[in-house]
Amino acid sequence: MLTQIAPKLLWLIRDSKIYFQDEHGNQVSENQHFEQKLSSFAASGRRHIQNAREAIVNYFEEREMLAMSTPLDEENGSSKDMNTLDKIGLKGLDAKFQDDTVLLFYKVFQETPIKQMQSKAIRGAVLAELLEEYVVALNKGSVPNVSSAWDSYMQREVSEWA
Repeated sequence: MLTQIAPKLLWLIRDSKIYFQDEHGNQVSENQHFEQKLSSFAASGRRHIQNAREAIVNYFEEREMLAMSTPLDEENGSSKDMNTLDKIGLKGLDAKFQDDTVLLFYKVFQETPIKQMQSKAIRGAVLAELLEEYVVALNKGSVPNVSSAWDSYMQREVSEWA
């Protein structure tokens, strides 16, 4: 039930110089690489890695990886410039990074559907509050209960109006 309101997971890698390939050396997409890594984590002997993988797979049915290039062309930029990116402006950044930024904005604002619970849109503060309750439950080692978290939220809203 948590997957009904969990947002799409967008795993963002910035300053990527990674050439994504499979075990045979063939080029693969970012998403194929991401899914291959998740699969390989299942065979890990470390329980915390397996737990992280299970959480990602179970809670985020929609998941995607986006690798963004470096903001500055390495030939023309310097490490000093990297410390002042906020002063350079988007147009002063590498063209590939600008394209990656446009793609990121599209994925976040166009491809990510508005989550709903009981036919009501969950946005902003409501989503943050619900996710906070889930994180608290997970940190305590229990399984989040979406219905009870939603019911708790609705009771608080009703009591504020009463």
